[in-house]
Amino acid sequence: MDSDKRTQGYGTPPGNYDPTPIDMNGDIFKFFRHTAIPLTDAIIEYQFGQNGHKLISSAADYYDKPVVSTEIYGAYKEQSFDSLMLYRSAMDLFSRGVNFVVPHGMWYNPNEVYIPPLVSPYSKKLAPALPAYSNYIGRSCMLLQGGKRVANIGVLYPFEELSGWYRFEDPKNPRQGFFVSPETNYQEIGGFLTNDIRHDFTFIHPEYFLDNKYEIKQGSILLNNRENNQKYDAIIITGCKVISLKTLQKIKKYYDQGGVVISTGQLPFKSSEMGQDEKVKELIFEIFNVNPEAPLLSKIKFNSNTVKGEAIHIPNPNGDNLSKTIKRHVDSDVEFSPNPILATNMGKFNYIHKIKDSKDIYFFLILVMTL
Repeated sequence: MDSDKRTQGYGTPPGNYDPTPIDMNGDIFKFFRHTAIPLTDAIIEYQFGQNGHKLISSAADYYDKPVVSTEIYGAYKEQSFDSLMLYRSAMDLFSRGVNFVVPHGMWYNPNEVYIPPLVSPYSKKLAPALPAYSNYIGRSCMLLQGGKRVANIGVLYPFEELSGWYRFEDPKNPRQGFFVSPETNYQEIGGFLTNDIRHDFTFIHPEYFLDNKYEIKQGSILLNNRENNQKYDAIIITGCKVISLKTLQKIKKYYDQGGVVISTGQLPFKSSEMGQDEKVKELIFEIFNVNPEAPLLSKIKFNSNTVKGEAIHIPNPNGDNLSKTIKRHVDSDVEFSPNPILATNMGKFNYIHKIKDSKDIYFFLILVMTL
C-alpha cells in the first residue's frame, strides 16, 4: 500500500478487481474492513477489469461506507489518452458505485513521468480541459457520496468456489488473480446486469450473508444499514460447484418465505463444510428441482412453492435469457424501453440511482463511440 494512500485512509490491494482474490489479497470484502475509503484501481486501459469494480463498491455497501474511491488512468497509453478519456473512464466508474476520484500521474516534474499518462497542467493536450473536468468531477462526487443506493438484486459472491478451486503453484495457473474454475462466471453475470440488461445489483459475500444485517422479510432480503440500506427482491447464485451449507440454508429460508432465487450455470453439489455434501445436494434439489450432479441441459428450469417462492435455473446464461428471467420475476427500478443495443462494446449506457437527503439522484452514463 502506498504511503500517501495509507495516511488518507484508503488503499489498493493487489488484483482488487480480478476474478479471484485468493493469491492476491485473500478476500476482497474483508480487506476493506480496515480502510475508511474502499478503493479500486482503474488502470491499464479503458474498461480493463470493468466487471470487478462492483466488488469494491459492494463491500462499501455492506460496511455502510459512504465514499468509494478510484485511482484512475494509471498506465493508460499516452498517445491515445485525451480529454475525452478523462471523462469516459470516470463516468464508467461513477455508474459502478465510485464517488471519489484520484487521478494517477499528477507528476510535479513532467520530465520524470515513469508511468504515463501525464495528467496535469504540464500536459499541453490536457491542460485546457482540466478546469471543466475538475468542476464536473467535484460536482458528481458531491452528489453521489453517501445516501442509499437503490439495487434490488443480490448476486452471491462465490468465495467458497474461488478458494475451493485454487491450487498454489498449479502449472495451469495463467497469472495471478485469474486461476478460477471453468464454472466461475460471477463477473460475467455482473457484466450482463450492468452493461446489457441495465439492472443494478450488489454482490453479497456468502459469509456476511449469515449476519443479522441481512434479514429475510416478506419475500425480500434486507440489508439493514444505518444509511445505505438495501432491499433485494431476488438473489442470484452464479456458476459453482462449492457453496457453504449454512449460506445455502439461509437461501432456502428465503425461498421458503416467497423469495426469488436464480441460478446461472453449474449448481453447487459440494459443501465448504466437511462432510455436508449430501445436505447441499438435497437443498439444491428442494429449491430448483434439479439434480446438481446431472449434465447441464439447455432448457431453463422453473420451480415454485405454495407461498410464491420462485426458483429459476438457467444452465447456459446469456444477456438475453437472463434479461427475460429478471423482467418476468423482478420489478425494475429503472427501465429502458426499448433497451438500447450498442453497436460497439466500447460505448456505454448505464445508470446508478441513489436516495440522499430524501431526494432521488439519477446518474446516467451515455457514451457513444465510433471506431
